Amino acid sequence: MKIIYFLKNLRLSQAGISFVKRQTAKIRRLLKKEKEALVEVELAKDKEIKAKEGTYKTKIILDLPKKSLIVAKGVGKNLFQALNDGLKKLKRQLRRKP
Repeated sequence: MKIIYFLKNLRLSQAGISFVKRQTAKIRRLLKKEKEALVEVELAKDKEIKAKEGTYKTKIILDLPKKSLIVAKGVGKNLFQALNDGLKKLKRQLRRKP
């Protein structure tokens, strides 16, 4: 399994990097049997000028051979909430599709 990370308008600290790696390890455990899986994790921050705060968005694309493409999106006030939301949606979709 190959995991690719994309960051947009965002810099991660060491704590952020370790959190992302721990969370994506959960994807590896879910897909033990799949050897040829490709996972793309896109982390982005939308900037809002008026409030000086942005929302964080996560998009996880899971490409499995012989199965349809699975896309899960998460949104949160910080990076951790957005990634957790995206992973919850991904797990739900994986359980739903046999």
